[in-house]
Amino acid sequence: MENDLPRDLSELPGISSAGFAPAPLSGMELSTQHALTAEEVERYDRDGYVATSRPVLTPAQLEALRHDLDALTDQRNPHPKVDLLNELHYNEAEGSGQVLFHCLGHWRIAPSFHDVAFLDSICLPACQLLQGRPVRFWHDQAFVKPAGDGAVVQWHQDYSYWDRTGPRAHLTVHIALDDQTDENGALHYVPGSHRWTRDGGRPLPQAAAKAREKMARARDLARAGQADAEETLAGASFDTDMDALYNDVLTDDERSQWAARPPESARLKAGYAAFHHALCVHGSWGNTSGAPRRAIVLNYFAHGTRAYMEGSLLKGVPAVRPGEVLGGQFHPVVFNTNRVNVSALPVASS
Repeated sequence: MENDLPRDLSELPGISSAGFAPAPLSGMELSTQHALTAEEVERYDRDGYVATSRPVLTPAQLEALRHDLDALTDQRNPHPKVDLLNELHYNEAEGSGQVLFHCLGHWRIAPSFHDVAFLDSICLPACQLLQGRPVRFWHDQAFVKPAGDGAVVQWHQDYSYWDRTGPRAHLTVHIALDDQTDENGALHYVPGSHRWTRDGGRPLPQAAAKAREKMARARDLARAGQADAEETLAGASFDTDMDALYNDVLTDDERSQWAARPPESARLKAGYAAFHHALCVHGSWGNTSGAPRRAIVLNYFAHGTRAYMEGSLLKGVPAVRPGEVLGGQFHPVVFNTNRVNVSALPVASS
């Protein structure tokens, strides 16, 4: 019943009445259908990522997400709720000769984008990989690499963009909406790179400094009372220098580890997902195929995560104070551990 839903779906504390998602399960039924195995959790601990052995979306859910994402990417007919997005880049690779559609905040504008963040098939594994803790929504992303000239996404660690929050207990879920191949820019991971840190556990310095620079500018503008602080926060984060991290940031030892275990891909099928650690280095080459490569991304953190900076963490989200626990309308609980006996399930070590 979409007509009965609020314009801003972040006002809903759980799944909507639109029919995209089934009623949440609990107990043995939940764990039997959706829990990761001990082997899968061990693989995550070892490699920093794990792909699902079964789809996380039904065929109907997959088609709904494809339909809604195709509509959102249509620059000629802008979505009527684009004002609710945290970021919208019809081409974040502008000037490179390639194209990368990238946006954040679409969970607020369509039931499919909203309800996918609450699916049991995603949220129970997320709980297991966040050490069995309650899970909160951080933010979402969508990526589209169009046919023929889809851009690269440079090697990076997600937490290098997120260290304005902590302590680090973050997780990314990458959901393929098309079969991913080497030709169309499948996501690749550097196995074991989630152990690569600096200064006692901080992420690698981001090779492309766009993200950190824009956050610093937005913070300074907000402190000065400038009206364009939020627009600055919504600026581009990626560039197309695929190898900047490898060339400019990694140590000789890290490059040796990279050579010993080079980047690998799960080559996800449509409807399947890969879960990765916030420090796992990942990226993807361009799309030279004859069809688009579409994906949505869900970012989560464990309950109790705090802000480490003053101001808005995302455009359109209320400002926070350093030390403030993140929650409320824009960071809802998507999985509460009272729904299943977590102590009976395998959980990740970090």
